Amino acid sequence: HNLLEKVAPGWWTGRTDNCRNSWRGAATMVSRSVLTPTVLVNWDRGFDAGGQPVWGPRAGGYVFDRLP
Repeated sequence: HNLLEKVAPGWWTGRTDNCRNSWRGAATMVSRSVLTPTVLVNWDRGFDAGGQPVWGPRAGGYVFDRLP
């Protein structure tokens, strides 16, 4: 569940922490989302039991341009 919270007019953020996940050797997953008037940024990552990343981009989320 990644519920969005309004932080300013037209700006929303959301997060999910420590959800159980077993895909590609993960134990948990973390998700971060930012929605602005022009883009959606989503960053999902999976971590093993020791806290090491096992999937997902390391440097930042995927950026999707919003269409008018």
